[in-house]
Amino acid sequence: MTAFTRSRAVAARAQHPHAVTRWSLAPIAALALVAALVLGSQPAAARGAPESFADLAEELSPAVVNISTVQVIENSERNFNVPEGMPFGEFFEEFQERFGGRGNGEPREARSLGSGFIVDKSGYVVTNNHVVEKADEITVLTMGGEEYSAEIVGRDDRTDLALLKIKADGDLPTVSFGDSDEDRIGDWIMAIGNPFGIGHSVTAGIISARNRPIDAAGYVNYIQTDAAINRGNSGGPMFNMEGEVIGVNTAIFSPSGGNVGIGFAIPSNDARYVIDQLKENGKVRRGWLGVSIQDVNAAIARSLGLEEARGAIVSRVFPDSPAEGAGVKTGDIILQWDGKKVGDKANSLSRLVARTDIGKDVSLLILRDGDKKTLTLTTGEYPEELEAAQGGGQGDSDQFAGPDLIEGMELKALTNDMRRQLRVPDEVDGVAVTKVERSSEAYGAGVRRGAVIMRINQRPVENPQDVLSVIGDAKEQGRDTVLLLIHYRGNTAHLPLKLTEEEAE
Repeated sequence: MTAFTRSRAVAARAQHPHAVTRWSLAPIAALALVAALVLGSQPAAARGAPESFADLAEELSPAVVNISTVQVIENSERNFNVPEGMPFGEFFEEFQERFGGRGNGEPREARSLGSGFIVDKSGYVVTNNHVVEKADEITVLTMGGEEYSAEIVGRDDRTDLALLKIKADGDLPTVSFGDSDEDRIGDWIMAIGNPFGIGHSVTAGIISARNRPIDAAGYVNYIQTDAAINRGNSGGPMFNMEGEVIGVNTAIFSPSGGNVGIGFAIPSNDARYVIDQLKENGKVRRGWLGVSIQDVNAAIARSLGLEEARGAIVSRVFPDSPAEGAGVKTGDIILQWDGKKVGDKANSLSRLVARTDIGKDVSLLILRDGDKKTLTLTTGEYPEELEAAQGGGQGDSDQFAGPDLIEGMELKALTNDMRRQLRVPDEVDGVAVTKVERSSEAYGAGVRRGAVIMRINQRPVENPQDVLSVIGDAKEQGRDTVLLLIHYRGNTAHLPLKLTEEEAE
């Protein structure tokens, strides 16, 4: 019986206090038997709402800390001379003295606040990288009022995590990481932090969603919650009802800058790996495969005749990488890494690779030309700085050779002259796109003038006739979409192109 139905039953008994005496014992026994059978056949009920968060808050709060930072900013010379007699002149002079000096170039201090939590009794503190990355001074304040100067052990900007170290006379209170994969959408959570610098604050809510990719890098899929998280909560812990840290509160979605019930936390399974690396190495050493990848969305799956949109399609293989050494090719679809299934988002492969020990031999299950193959490689170490992609530009020529239009594109063989015009690297071969009609499917798919079509449906193309041939084969197979591999301004990408009705018939 739910809380709502219980309250209704109580209300009914209040109106008719003797109504229950009208029931005979036989129907009551029958009802009890039916209830037992129904309850026995149902799965275990989900965990209910706690009566209070007070015990958890009292137990865990001592390990949660407030973090304040100071950054010294060098001011440039500024001359804001206030004319005599100007209205509010004293106000402007006071403003300059407080917030920027008076044009004398003297440095000023910028202060910020955040949260963190102690994970080791010797004084290791976890927080967000953005809380401390530019700090010249870091102060950790405990709930009991003790202040400690903190040093940065290591930072990781890709996951926005940092590890600090403070020195105390005795053992410090700690909290532990839990398994973020165990808690489900709808489970209760509790957050403790330092919103707006007002001090320790406890908020509660539920897990609203999981696996939220809120940044382009894709190193973390966040936990979403409706618990109140505001500025200053960054770096604070998200607890489950067992008192385990299952997330590090990091970001909010808000048009106003304040809480609107959409907050995000780094899952503890990601955070634990990064923090262990920072503690051991002072930085994170990540595994590296050496490919650029994209999602296999429904359109790409259709163009390749796949039944399921899953895996990561390779759009580029880096030279001298583990992938190149193992024989990975552009257009391969990676289905498994080291026996683990790649999900429906390509960044799931990135996370699997990043967490793999450097130097470990792994198997790679790929799909190539409709056939599955297993490759073996040794995991590399992610380079500190990958070479920036080569710049590119559009060609200036409007001339083209071959058919007038192919799917709304004017195409031309990639001659040496065309290669110079488009600034195409020597290792890139294909067909140049010299014009794209804005109303065409190609334009809608992202093809632009100056792009080079390298492959269609994983088959290399060298001239417009090759393009027609591959599209013709796709028509005969009853496909309404083909997959283009294009090079554009130094980057390569797979684009699904829906065929026009005339071509698909």
